[in-house]
Amino acid sequence: MKHLFLVSSIFLFMFKITRAQVPAYDGGSRFVQGFARITKGNDHFYIDSTGQYAFDNILPNSNDYGTGNFTEKDQDDDTLYLHKNHVVVSRKGKLGILSSQGRWLLQPLYDTIDTRWDYMWTVSLNGKKSLYLPSGLGMPFRFNGVGYLDGRYFDVEQDGKWGVYDHQKDQVVIPFEYEGFDYCGGCETKSDYVFAQKNGKWGVVSFNNEILIPFEYDHQHIQMRSDEWVYCLFKEGKQMVINLHTKEAKTAPAEEEEDDEQLANGFVMHRKKDKYGLLNAAGKVVLDYRYDYIIYDSTDEDHHHVGINVGGKYGIADTTGKIIIPPKYDDWLYSYSGEYFTGKLHDKDVVFDKNGQPGFPDLYDQLDNITIDNYEGKRNYQLLGLQKKGLHGFYNPLTKKLVPPQYTKLEAADYNYASKGYFAVKHLGKNGVIDANGAVVVPAIYDEVSSAYGNNRNYLEVKRNNKKGYFDLQERKEIVPTQYDYIEELNDTAKLLQTTNYHGAVTLYGLRSAKGELIYPDKFNSITKVTPEVLLLSQPLNAGKNTYSVFNTITRQLYPLPYDTITPADQDALLIVSLQGKRQLYDAATGKVISGDYTKQGLPVDISTFSGGMASFQQQDKFGFIDPKGNVIVPAVYDGVFSFDHGTALVMQKKDSTDMYQYGFVDSTGKIIVPVKYDYMPNSNSHDYCADSFLVLYKAKENQLDYYMGYATNYGQIIIPVEYDQVYQDDSGNGFLVKKEGKYGVLDKAGNSIIPTIYDDIMLNERRYYGSTKTSFRFPLLCAKANTFQYITATGKALPLKLKEVTDFFVATNEAAGIPVEEAPEPAPGVHDSAIFHPGIQKKISSIKGLRPLSFSGLD
Repeated sequence: MKHLFLVSSIFLFMFKITRAQVPAYDGGSRFVQGFARITKGNDHFYIDSTGQYAFDNILPNSNDYGTGNFTEKDQDDDTLYLHKNHVVVSRKGKLGILSSQGRWLLQPLYDTIDTRWDYMWTVSLNGKKSLYLPSGLGMPFRFNGVGYLDGRYFDVEQDGKWGVYDHQKDQVVIPFEYEGFDYCGGCETKSDYVFAQKNGKWGVVSFNNEILIPFEYDHQHIQMRSDEWVYCLFKEGKQMVINLHTKEAKTAPAEEEEDDEQLANGFVMHRKKDKYGLLNAAGKVVLDYRYDYIIYDSTDEDHHHVGINVGGKYGIADTTGKIIIPPKYDDWLYSYSGEYFTGKLHDKDVVFDKNGQPGFPDLYDQLDNITIDNYEGKRNYQLLGLQKKGLHGFYNPLTKKLVPPQYTKLEAADYNYASKGYFAVKHLGKNGVIDANGAVVVPAIYDEVSSAYGNNRNYLEVKRNNKKGYFDLQERKEIVPTQYDYIEELNDTAKLLQTTNYHGAVTLYGLRSAKGELIYPDKFNSITKVTPEVLLLSQPLNAGKNTYSVFNTITRQLYPLPYDTITPADQDALLIVSLQGKRQLYDAATGKVISGDYTKQGLPVDISTFSGGMASFQQQDKFGFIDPKGNVIVPAVYDGVFSFDHGTALVMQKKDSTDMYQYGFVDSTGKIIVPVKYDYMPNSNSHDYCADSFLVLYKAKENQLDYYMGYATNYGQIIIPVEYDQVYQDDSGNGFLVKKEGKYGVLDKAGNSIIPTIYDDIMLNERRYYGSTKTSFRFPLLCAKANTFQYITATGKALPLKLKEVTDFFVATNEAAGIPVEEAPEPAPGVHDSAIFHPGIQKKISSIKGLRPLSFSGLD
């Protein structure tokens, strides 16, 4: 559970309450998901956010689908299942359910609620029942009994008789004429009929109220199905097999019925005496009753092969009953995409094609299968693996290509192209790649072959003698020789490769084209991407100095630059160039120096990178800002500056002859939006002056050690005057918690006062630690003043009740009736019989305990 955090001390988990005027109630909790608990003596109840009585108790839930607790994350958007984390409550003997975020699912109006199932809850009201579904109540309260069929249809009872209710049509579609219904709720597909009992006998009725099977059978809930076959009806003690289409009814064999199985595509393996036959979807026998077992699980229209077993021998038939491979082999035959079959005869492998003709002569030590996913559009395509004397090969049934055993390793490998059917192979200790027809893609001459990191899915990384190269799958050739320590794609637009080699403590880089053509050997100590079209190259010279060049990735031209240092300006193609301690902006896209206003008083000694469209520059010992064109937007008249990403910048000036500074803010046009009159805090950083979309303002107190705080918008509008000891922004945008002269209050997000700073403490949702600029609170807020607590709403109004102390939101309850443990009377009539609770449990349960509430002052 969540705990309150008291504002008065970060170490205090509760504070003393001295005896004062006795308020209307003894205690109250903070609001949790829109509700708060109120206590008086041994009694308690819960109110909503308007202060109105909501319910009496939160009831512990004994089943798997209710936690009896609130959470921050809800499941309100789940349309398939009901809320697993719901909360059961009682009000004046009636039950209701809240979502874990406090949204009413069922108002407390009902006599019982059965929440055992995650797709429906049974709800009763005044002796009538309904079902609560993810979409709401499934039917009006006008039936004595209800049951779930498939979400649209429900079996309902009235005056001792059952019918079927159609939720979509809001009407009873099968009249109240039956003693009961049965339905295959666990079948994969929904049926359009129910099994119904009338005058003690069972039949089948469609949802259109048509009698499909007359009422002349007994029924057991076994072998339930949803197709045209019926196995669960009995006549004169014998199980029947009935086809709903043909109406043909036969006596099932007397043996155990679980031997009868539904196969794929409506086919049925049916047992007669001690043998199995195969029936198609129309009920026609296609394989006679002579087999010990039959397997058919294919849903692929191209494959109609059926495994058959008789006398411990195995073969293959098709779904028309034709025998393709007679049953004389030692184990089930394995199908290779329906093109080939393998089996065992006298411990030797045998191979047949799809027509049952022998495939391969007995030349191999072992046969196995190799799976290729989505090869040539075929899902899980099977190749026939061949092994001989420890070497591997395969046969491709689709293309009729034979790859004789010759590799010490052969395994499917996607290498970015799963559908191509590539295989990683090893030959004479070296690695390569072949395709599904055995053609060499990468010759087996490498120590390692792996997918290359990057966007070009044609590249493989190959390795020899601990050096790397690149292999192009599409061209099927090595395009970068194996002579590098590292290779990477550098530029998506121009498709360049950067090569890397380590020379002791020195790392050097080179460039190649996407086709592997050498542009520059590894001679640069840095290659920096400025834009997709511009690279900054640095080449070591001597005495720790570098020479610099700009490389155009489109024209492939290299332009040397005569500067001591060059760094990217983080703005388009701009560079910051330095010569003899002076700096300028250089546009690498045009090849020209930018000589704007910032150079008129001489070249700056420093230029920063751009942030929010501004870069700081330094003239002598003063700072200002320029734009990307070199225009001065803030003159170099300040003693210090730093910019923010959102287009504002802090500027500061030294205060008189002291070491203190004052600061203000400018926007990206250079306009002063907050005057330079606020006090800069020593040992602070930029994060102290920017809080999300707000600018933080400080004024030193008389002791010059502590500061008043205020907030301004990014446009310079002061929304919180600089008069508070602390300001904390709510992380959900509800406003601000503030402290002034030891008292606490709340401002809205525009800075208007909601709760004046007159309270000794304010209860919070979560504990916040030193240095945090945010907190979390939800209205109504529980505020303390003169040892009395009161709830204040988002409009600043107090709810009409006062409290002596803060209590926990949850309370120990009697499990059956949901009443306080201080009293343990008999459970309310009917409530303990609800399936929500374990019947008859009367024991007391322990309270939910934890930290006492912490408060806003705990942030100090």
